[in-house]
Amino acid sequence: RDTYPSAPIIIFKSVKDSFFSVNSDEKLFERNAFQFLFLHTLSRNKIRDLVIQYTRHREMGDDEMVLSKLIADLDGLNLHRTPLNCITLLKVLEVDFDDSPVNRTEVIRRVLFLLFNVDSVPIYKRRPDMKDCEHVLGWFCERLLRRSDIYFKYDFFIRKIKSFCKNNIIDLDIELLFDVLFQNNIIVNTSRGFCFKFTYWVMYFAAQRMHHNQAFRDFIFEDMRYASYPELIEFYTGIDRRRDDALLLLIDDIKSIAFRVKEKLGFPEDYELYSRAKWTPTDEIIENIKRELGNEVDSSNLPDIIKDEFADRAYNPVKPYDQELRNVVEDYLLELLTNSMIAGARALRNSDYAEADIKKELLKEILACWELIAKIVMVLSPVLAKDGSAIFEGTRFVLVGNGLKDNPKERFEGIFRCIPTNIVEWFAKDLYSHKMGPLFFDQIEGCISDLGKHYLALLLIANRLHNWKSKIEKYISTKNKNSFYLFDAQNAIHIEQKYGFNGDAAQKELLYLRKMAWAKHETGSKKPGIKLINKMEVKD
Repeated sequence: RDTYPSAPIIIFKSVKDSFFSVNSDEKLFERNAFQFLFLHTLSRNKIRDLVIQYTRHREMGDDEMVLSKLIADLDGLNLHRTPLNCITLLKVLEVDFDDSPVNRTEVIRRVLFLLFNVDSVPIYKRRPDMKDCEHVLGWFCERLLRRSDIYFKYDFFIRKIKSFCKNNIIDLDIELLFDVLFQNNIIVNTSRGFCFKFTYWVMYFAAQRMHHNQAFRDFIFEDMRYASYPELIEFYTGIDRRRDDALLLLIDDIKSIAFRVKEKLGFPEDYELYSRAKWTPTDEIIENIKRELGNEVDSSNLPDIIKDEFADRAYNPVKPYDQELRNVVEDYLLELLTNSMIAGARALRNSDYAEADIKKELLKEILACWELIAKIVMVLSPVLAKDGSAIFEGTRFVLVGNGLKDNPKERFEGIFRCIPTNIVEWFAKDLYSHKMGPLFFDQIEGCISDLGKHYLALLLIANRLHNWKSKIEKYISTKNKNSFYLFDAQNAIHIEQKYGFNGDAAQKELLYLRKMAWAKHETGSKKPGIKLINKMEVKD
C-alpha cells in the first residue's frame, strides 16, 4: 500500500470463529485506508431475481414454485444462501424439477453426480465410480460419527480408506477421490484439520452406510442417537422410501419420550388448551372486517419484495455457519422430544411406500408432540409475558415482534393466540410435502384431537394442496360459531390473502373461505351457503 498508493487493493478474509467481526490484533486492520465490506447471504427477493434470470431460457415451470423449492432445499440442507449454492441446486432441479420439498437424498445424489462428472479429473486418470465412492465414504463417515468428531488428517483419510478397500476388494484411487472432493469444496482444510464443509455430506454418506450395514444401523437407533442427527434419518429413509423398520422404531421412541415429558409436567391426558377459548371480537373489529370483505380488498397486490420480507422474517443467516456435530443431552427432555419428532416427520415425509397404518400412527404421534410442545409454551406464557424469555429443559423461548404490548396481560393474550401458528411455522417444514395430501386429509377427518386437526387445517391453508378448499370448508362447518379454532383458521386465511404468493384462482378461494368463516361466526349456520356468504359484502 505504501509502495503503490494509487493501486486498488482488495483483500479477502474468511470469517471462521465469529460472525462478521474484525480482529483488532491484526496490524492490517489498524490502517484506516481500508473499507470493510462483508458478504452477506442473499435475501429471498435477491434469490427471486436469480431464479428469474436462470429460468428465462429454461423450461422449469412456474418461477414461484422453483423459488419455493430452492429456498426449502437451501434451508433443509443448512446451506448459505450464496449465488454458487443457488446455481448448483438450480442445475440439479433443471434435470427433473419436482416442486415438493421431499427426498433430499435424491437432491444430494444429483449434486454428487454433477461434481463427479466435471472436467477436473485428468484425462490420464480413471474417473472414480460414484457408487464405489458413496460406499467407502459411508464407511469413513461411520468412523466420524462413532467418535463424534468430524475433523481428520489427510494421512488418516488415505490410510483408513485404503485399508477398507483392500479388505473389501474394492479398486479405487483414494488420492484421486480426495482430490475430487477437495477441489469441489466437499472437503475443506481448516485450522483443526480437514472436514466435510457441510454436515449434510457426512449424513448423506452415513445414511448409505446404514442402508448396507446392520451393525451401524443398530448403533444409530440405539439409545436414540439419531435424535442428534435428524438429517441422517431423513437421508436413510429417502434411499428407497419404504423404511418401515425405522418408522416403527420412531413411533415407539416418540411415545416413550413424550410420556416422560408428560410425567414431568403432570398434565392430565384430557387437558385441552383451546377447546374452551372463545372468539369474541369487538364491534369495531367486526365492522372493519366487514368493510374489508365487502370491498374485497386484494391484499395479494402487495409487491413481491414485501411478501419476500414477510416470508424471510424467521430466517436465521447465522445458522449455516454452524456445521458441527451436536449430541443431544438426554437430560434435556424437550430437545430430545423435538429432535426425535423432527426425525420422525422427515422419515414420514420420505416414506411414500411404507404401510398405510404405520404412516397414520406416526403422523398421530407427531401431532401429539406438537400439542405437547404447545402446552409447554402455554405453561411458560406468564414468564414470557413478564420477562420476554423463558427456559424449559435447556430450550429457550424468546418473545419477538414489533407489535408487542407493554401490558403483560395483553402480551399473555397475544402469546395464547399465536401458539398454534408458531408450532406449525416451527415444524411443518419438516413434515410437509404435496404427496402427503391424502394422509393429511385422512387424519383431519379422523379421530385425532381437536388441536391436532387444527394443526393440519393451518398446514393446508398455508400450503394449499390439491382439493384443500373442500377440506377447509368441511373443517369450518364443524366448528362452533364462537370457537377459537374458527377464529384462528380465518386469521390464517387472512395472512395467506395478504402475504401469500397466490394466483387469481387461489386468491378467490381464500376470500370465499374467509367470508364463510365470518358468516359462520355471525349466524351460527352449520354450513353457510353461497347466499349467506354473499351477505358479508357490506359496502362502505
